[in-house]
Amino acid sequence: AQQQFCHKVQITLNSEWLLIEGLPIKEKIGGLRGLLFEFERKIPRAKGFQNPGLYSAVGKLDRNQEELLLISKEGLILEGSTSNLLFISANQIIIPVQNNLPGITLQVLLPELRKVFEVFQRDVHLQELPNFDEILAIGSGKEVVPILSVDQESWEMKESIMLPGVTEIYQSLKNAYKDNFLQSSPHPGRGS
Repeated sequence: AQQQFCHKVQITLNSEWLLIEGLPIKEKIGGLRGLLFEFERKIPRAKGFQNPGLYSAVGKLDRNQEELLLISKEGLILEGSTSNLLFISANQIIIPVQNNLPGITLQVLLPELRKVFEVFQRDVHLQELPNFDEILAIGSGKEVVPILSVDQESWEMKESIMLPGVTEIYQSLKNAYKDNFLQSSPHPGRGS
């Protein structure tokens, strides 16, 4: 019998070391606690944990329940440590633009979101947090998951406005990709 595992493989590389981790993933993440963490990537467009402080903080998280929300010294909310963030207010989606890694999931999702929702790309300041009804974390490991609270700011999700629609778009894109991949790629056991 073939054993099934649900893990995400993370590879972290810097000039001094290589780390390969198998991180268990629960079937479906229901929501995350956001934890503020002051940090800006040295090279925003490069994924990785170049800073031992960030790597250590992420290592202490329960990744199925928590996400670091990276903030600048000036109080800008930049991104999640392993995700991009969508801030929802008055049926608008606001996506931070400064000093963050535009993840592949966001790059694929963004054109489809623009077809259905009002989307703005601009800086998001920590002081604005009370104005947001909902925050969504998106990424290949998390898919689409709500941030339920940001304890340091006493913020809690008010209502799930965009989660169903964004999740539906994400799942549609994911299914189309899987269907296309399965049709175009030879797989063992399929007579190829």
